[in-house]
Amino acid sequence: MATARKLLSIVGKPLKRSVFQALVATDKLKAYKEQDLKEGQPVATNFIGKKVGYEISTESGRVVAVFLYAVTADGFAAFSKPLPYGVPYGATRTEVRRLLGKPELSGQAYVDDILGPQGAWDRFAIELIRIHFQYTNPGLQVRLVTLMTVEDAH
Repeated sequence: MATARKLLSIVGKPLKRSVFQALVATDKLKAYKEQDLKEGQPVATNFIGKKVGYEISTESGRVVAVFLYAVTADGFAAFSKPLPYGVPYGATRTEVRRLLGKPELSGQAYVDDILGPQGAWDRFAIELIRIHFQYTNPGLQVRLVTLMTVEDAH
């Protein structure tokens, strides 16, 4: 099964890398190609592992993001290996900030027209990686961790 370290190692890398291919095979990730939502935009393929608690998003032959579920949500089991950068399961927003410092960007809880209520979030810059924490609403505990490169962070 994937570890956070392995998943960090594939962010921004080509899909042909053996580490990526081994994760897809070992964790039995299922590929889903997204519909072409905007003309001229690259078509994304998501490799989904609901039983193992993570998803890999790809575009143009490379990994653009990895989503780790810290809690059971959206049909995903919780990722069972340690979270990246020493963040413990059940950590609150305050604890994440104490471990990782001041976030480069943050947002408060809001209601999305399609997704409904969304928890507050923080994004941290760690070397060439951007790590985004979405928190539960209410409770402010880590719900979802997203790993992405600088150029893929929106």
